[in-house]
Amino acid sequence: FQAQGDREFVVSAEVATWLEQTRSALTTYEDRLQQPTVSDRRRKRILDRLGSAFSDYRAAVYDRGFSGKATVSSTAVLDLCRVGRAYADHTIAANLQESGLYHSYNLVHIEDEGREMSVENLPNMLEGQVAALSSGVLDPEHVLSIVDALYESRLYRQDQNSFMLYPARQLPGFLEKNSIPAAAVEANPLLQALLDTGETTIIERDAFGINRFAPSITTRADLVAALHELSADPKWTELVAAHRSAVDDLFEAVFRHKRFTGRSGSMYKYEGLGSIYWHMVSKLLLAVQEVFWEARESATDDATAEELARAYYRVRAGLSSDKTPQQYGAFPMDPYSHSPGHMGAQQPGMTGQVKEEVLTRLGELGVRVQDGAVKFDPCLLRRHEFLQEERVWSYYDVAGTWQTIQLSPGSLGFTFCQVPIVYRLGEGPVGITVRSVDGTTAQVAGTALDTETSDALFGRLGTVAMIEVDVTESSLSSL
Repeated sequence: FQAQGDREFVVSAEVATWLEQTRSALTTYEDRLQQPTVSDRRRKRILDRLGSAFSDYRAAVYDRGFSGKATVSSTAVLDLCRVGRAYADHTIAANLQESGLYHSYNLVHIEDEGREMSVENLPNMLEGQVAALSSGVLDPEHVLSIVDALYESRLYRQDQNSFMLYPARQLPGFLEKNSIPAAAVEANPLLQALLDTGETTIIERDAFGINRFAPSITTRADLVAALHELSADPKWTELVAAHRSAVDDLFEAVFRHKRFTGRSGSMYKYEGLGSIYWHMVSKLLLAVQEVFWEARESATDDATAEELARAYYRVRAGLSSDKTPQQYGAFPMDPYSHSPGHMGAQQPGMTGQVKEEVLTRLGELGVRVQDGAVKFDPCLLRRHEFLQEERVWSYYDVAGTWQTIQLSPGSLGFTFCQVPIVYRLGEGPVGITVRSVDGTTAQVAGTALDTETSDALFGRLGTVAMIEVDVTESSLSSL
């Protein structure tokens, strides 16, 4: 983060105050980021200051509206971004597990009368691993280790060679729910006294001798209300005052409401338990490909880039395009929402998976846009995708007219901005032929178009009829 000379920006006075208070809170405790973890007490102090900064901002705006204008410097803005990223990087590092995966969804608990805030980790989630891969913090070798760890984790479903949203688990049966351990009741004088006297406002014992919270108590609010009503009776006032906190904790321990994650943890279909959510797998695929391109365009050695390509196609092999209808449980080229553990793909439709698949396919074909110019770098494209025999290819042009092109063996065709791109595999040299609708052609050395031709593609101007790209075996993936 470097400013090209300090500049000032005019913002609302309340925004300027919020910015400075937030920056001050983060920079005050920045030295704690030198340690692997932050203490529960320090974490609560940071949260209090950050919360107060926004609470003050909200209260001021809601009560009085915006009071006027103020200036903030570019140095202050950049410093806020810098220190904010430092905290984000520290958080990612602190959530790395010994397994090689990352904690991603966590719960916080306010303890010690509001002076401490602890963190409880929820089970591994595929979404969290994708977020770590996409964070830009991890080097290529670390990304490879995460992909390997995924295949060794409980997120992996061998029958589909792909990954569930969450580890599969068996839900308790209906009668197993709302069961209060006898030892917990014996340790709580209030609950024990309620049972002994037959008072069923809070707790009951069923015909099998199992202690359960009363059926009228379905939420914590119900419990709080029942305890309040019970405490109004002088017979119970002291016991409720002494043990209501322990009853509250026991209610959470029995039902674990804080850990509820919706259908993903309570159903076996609809992207629930044991389900592969295909949109998230396609996001994983895109994340690995993005790291591959970053490695390709940096100083990363060729061997690591090749391993990233191998990891990419390993993930790709679990998607429907590499499956038979029997394996997938549906037509492989149709997008589906999810595959439960007990049946084939479910809920067809234009799911979010389609978006990632479009992006990853363009990446496989090597279509890149850099500095406003289109570049063709098919280093992730595999040799077997090129035609073995002559084929007629049909497509719609930018005018919406149906067109056909005769493709020869050793070629591959696709459209980009509705303009046909034909790769021709040969001995070299690598180059591009741009064919215009007016019948003229232009030869381009190398693999990048100029910005003028690229703009014509992006604008769908209809001036470019076809682009032919000559590629060699060595420019393709070796996989």
